[in-house]
Amino acid sequence: MRREDYLISILLVALLGVAVWTISHTIGVAIRAITDMAVAIISATTLIFGGILTHTLTQIREQRLQQERLMQENYKAVIEKIDEVIRKTSYTSDDFSKVHLVTWMVGSVDVIRSTQLLMQASEPAKKGSALNELVIAMRKDIGLSPTPKDLTISNVFLKRDEGHL
Repeated sequence: MRREDYLISILLVALLGVAVWTISHTIGVAIRAITDMAVAIISATTLIFGGILTHTLTQIREQRLQQERLMQENYKAVIEKIDEVIRKTSYTSDDFSKVHLVTWMVGSVDVIRSTQLLMQASEPAKKGSALNELVIAMRKDIGLSPTPKDLTISNVFLKRDEGHL
């Protein structure tokens, strides 16, 4: 091999080394830039989705609180009308039925079932039992602890007249 060929070979190897180093350096810079962009995109996406999730969960919580308020207001109205159902043998059920219809929208199945049993009861003992079940179901719905089994609400409405609690 001639000296010129040898120098040309060395020069080509050096140029090839510089080209490889330049390409690898450029790829490294590109990878770092892509990584930085990916981190920025992931951070921004997480921030946006976090905001959306927080908003959605807040809306759900507000809806639940509103439903609980409506339920409590309805249960209060039911309790206010119960006296007529319990104490009077010939009450007009229109007012109580209107309140009961709202119970269908905001109350639990147990409260609806107990209210219907109370409306259908004709004997004082059945009215007392249905009233007790209704109050227990309402307490459960609004998050209160259950009452002991030996306590009943029936004795609140005891009346000396025959045919009434």
